[in-house]
Amino acid sequence: MEKLNSKIDSEHVFIGLLLNYPGQAWNLIKDIVKPDMFYDEFARAVYKAFTELSKEGEHINTMSIKLKLIECNILSDIKDQRINKYWEYSIAVGGDGIIYPLPMSSIIKNFLGLVVREQAGQLDVTDTRKILELIEKVENIKPEQDGIYSIDDCLYDAAKMTAKAESGDFQGIQTGYRDIDNMIPGFMAGDFVIIAGVTSVGKSALALNLVNNIAVIKRLSVLYVSLEMDRVSIARRLVCQQSDILSLYDLKKGLMDDDKWMEWSNKSARVGQSSVALLARPGLTVADLNDVVTQYHKKIGIQAVFVDYLQLLSGGRRFSNETAEVTHISNSLKLMAIDLRVPVIALSQLRRIEGNKIPELNDLRQSGSLEQDADIVIFVHRRKDKNSKYENETRIVIAKQRDGSTGYVDMIFTPERMRFLEIDKHHIESEDVND
Repeated sequence: MEKLNSKIDSEHVFIGLLLNYPGQAWNLIKDIVKPDMFYDEFARAVYKAFTELSKEGEHINTMSIKLKLIECNILSDIKDQRINKYWEYSIAVGGDGIIYPLPMSSIIKNFLGLVVREQAGQLDVTDTRKILELIEKVENIKPEQDGIYSIDDCLYDAAKMTAKAESGDFQGIQTGYRDIDNMIPGFMAGDFVIIAGVTSVGKSALALNLVNNIAVIKRLSVLYVSLEMDRVSIARRLVCQQSDILSLYDLKKGLMDDDKWMEWSNKSARVGQSSVALLARPGLTVADLNDVVTQYHKKIGIQAVFVDYLQLLSGGRRFSNETAEVTHISNSLKLMAIDLRVPVIALSQLRRIEGNKIPELNDLRQSGSLEQDADIVIFVHRRKDKNSKYENETRIVIAKQRDGSTGYVDMIFTPERMRFLEIDKHHIESEDVND
C-alpha cells in the first residue's frame, strides 16, 4: 500500500501527543491502537517502545522512550534527537509567541479516521468497531480535558474546594486521629503517602488503624494490599482494634468464653459491613499491582489504597541495585495515585537507626526517590524515654507535607490489640479500667 504523506504526518502528530500527554492520551488509546497501524517505521518503533514500557510498569516520558529505543538498537545514543521532532508536531505557536498544544481530541480523531479509511481491508470488524467507538468518545472531550486550564478556572475550582471545606464537605480523607488531622488536611486524591519506620515499630498496626477509621467508621472504600501478612491475620487485627476485651493472643490460642464470642460476633459484624477489601499476595510486582488495583477500582471504586510494604514489591525485572528498584517502584506508585485519583499510602522499611534517634527525611534517601516522590512522609518512632509516663509511647512524626506543616503527635500503642490511642483517650480508658 502506498505510504500517503497525510497519514505519515498524522502519525507524527499522534506520537507527539503521546509524548505531551503520556498518561491521559495513552490510557485512551493503548488497548485499541496497534503498532502495525503505523506506516512510518520510526513512528512504529516509538509506539512499540510505549507499549513495552507500559507492560513493564515504567514511567513513560521522552527520556524513558529514548532509553528503550537505544536498548532496541533503534537509536545510537542519548544524543540522537530524532524523537524530539515529534513533540514539535503536536504544538502550535500563536501570534503572541506562546506555545499551544494542539487539541487531544482532534489529533486522535484525525489519526484514527485515517486508519479506518486507509487500512479498512486490513482491520477486522472488532477493531473497526472499537476505533469508531473511541472516535465518538473523544468527540465528547471538552477542551479543558486536554489538560489546559485558564487561571480563572483554576481559581474558581480552588474557591469551590475551600468553600466545601469551610462547610464541612471536605475533599480529603482524614485519619480519624484529632491531633494528626489538625496537622494534615486529609489524604487527597493523587497523594502518595509514606509511613516509614524500623522493624517491629508498629507501621502495619498504624496503617490498619487508619483503615479502621477510614473504612469501618467513616464507611469509605479501602483496598489493603499486604505482601507480608495473610488475609486472616489482617482480619483478626481489624476486629481486635475495634474491641476492648479481645486480644490477638486470645484469638490465636482460642482462649475464648461466651463474652468474648459475643464481642467477636458484634465487632466482626461491624467490620464485615464496611467496604474494606484485602489482597494478600507475596511476590507481587508493581506492574501486576497496578493492573489489579486499576481493574478493581473500575469495578468497585476505591477511595484509598494501602500497600504493606513497599520493599516487598518487585520491580518485575533486573535492576542495577536495590536503590534503583525502589525508585522504580516509588515512581510507579506515585503515578498510580495520580492516574486513579486516589491516595496511595505505602509502608516503607527503614534500616536500623542507632540509639533513640527520631527518623528524619535523610533516612529515606537510602531508599531511592521516596523522599522526592512522596507528598506526605510519616515516621513511626517508639520512644525509649525512661521519664515517659506511658508504656509503648510512640511518636508519630509528620516529616514532610507539601500542603501543610510538619511536627509530631505522641500516641500510645497497645500491642495486644495492635491499636494506637491518642493520649487523652488513653487517660479515659485507663480511668475506666481503674474504676
